[in-house]
Amino acid sequence: MTPLYLDHAASSPLAPEVADAMAPWLSDKFGNPHSDHLTGIAAASAVEHAKDQISSLLACAPDDIIFTSGATEANNLALKGILQSKKIAGRHLIVSAIEHKRVLEAARYLEHVGCDLAVVPPEANGRVSASEVADALRDDTALVSVMAVNNETGAIQPIREIAELCAGRAVLFHTDAAQAVGRLAIDLSDLPNTLLSLATSSPARKALVH
Repeated sequence: MTPLYLDHAASSPLAPEVADAMAPWLSDKFGNPHSDHLTGIAAASAVEHAKDQISSLLACAPDDIIFTSGATEANNLALKGILQSKKIAGRHLIVSAIEHKRVLEAARYLEHVGCDLAVVPPEANGRVSASEVADALRDDTALVSVMAVNNETGAIQPIREIAELCAGRAVLFHTDAAQAVGRLAIDLSDLPNTLLSLATSSPARKALVH
């Protein structure tokens, strides 16, 4: 009997149309997009086209998108970039207890180097309550990070409500949306003060949108 695979939220087969779109860039079109020769210029154009596609999907500006090597890097960039920025006064971070391991490890690292960390538990239905986040907010809270869709349970989190709550307190909000983008409609114009990590069509490329 063939095993039934139920972990598509974490990792799924590459769609044939995506493989077809990526194939030229994995073979003959291999130029460095930062080079000024013709192959590099073509690669740079492809990167900009990808940004346009993502920005159209998420209702944000292309310049808001930062490509990274993977979701781990994108989430680390968001959490560590904010909490260790000299431009951010607060050093208090709030995450949910059901975040992906890569987010929780980044949060524990930040706690180890001197940041204050609050971990908000989910309710019995697997969702993180905005009121629990509100209770954890402090005057020095710099960032709240709650994933959009849990990668193990599939529970959809109330990220709009949490984002609006944070914006009302002038706190930045980050969501790991690797399991959400492409499956749920996400409009960043409707999510104030939000950084978002997502997985794009290529299995090796992730992005941080800020």
